[in-house]
Amino acid sequence: MKTCEACRLTVQTAGKTCVLCGGPLKIQLPDDFVPRYPAMDSGKKPKTKFTLLARIFLFLSIIAGSISLLINVLVWQGFAWSLIVVGGITIAWVLIGVPLMENMNLNLMLIFQMICVQIFIVLIDMNLGFPGWSLEYVYPLLYIAIAIVVAIFTIIYRMAWRDFLVTVMIMALYGLTPLIFISAGWVKVLWPSYAAILAAIFLSFGIAIFARDKFGKEFNKRMKF
Repeated sequence: MKTCEACRLTVQTAGKTCVLCGGPLKIQLPDDFVPRYPAMDSGKKPKTKFTLLARIFLFLSIIAGSISLLINVLVWQGFAWSLIVVGGITIAWVLIGVPLMENMNLNLMLIFQMICVQIFIVLIDMNLGFPGWSLEYVYPLLYIAIAIVVAIFTIIYRMAWRDFLVTVMIMALYGLTPLIFISAGWVKVLWPSYAAILAAIFLSFGIAIFARDKFGKEFNKRMKF
């Protein structure tokens, strides 16, 4: 409906002027009119919040770790078993809590979890007299497994060029750490360490070959070639 304010006339017409005075017609909306617009999806997920249960478990984890450290110190018998308890609690939170974080790059999450697990295993090995099995087998073989998974995720899923570059650099450099163990004489079984070093080299070349076009375009775009 349209209304002429001069004539106080309300008409239903497609015209823009009043038929009596020629003045402009204004659209009159009913009192109960509510404009409707399509809901826009911002694409943002609601922030993950700790539930009451998660807060309770976090509180209990802190208490359990603190009590184990206190008992270990008060009743010291030459074995730091409390570090294994605290490390186990920390690793549990890393493996469960980190995947719940928003906008966490999948490859970086796997690398972070791998490093935490490796450190925990080395601590256990050290508390057992350091026979060396953590550096000889667990450390390099776990790296190889994660390197394969990271390579597959990098090739299959699209990644931003910064994430791509960071992932390749971290995995390539971290895969060369067994050279330190070999040079320091910390490992006696050498083939797992050599396998990890080769995996780091193959990972770098493999990603560069399969994702070369994508990375090259982004690199040239940023460098304005």
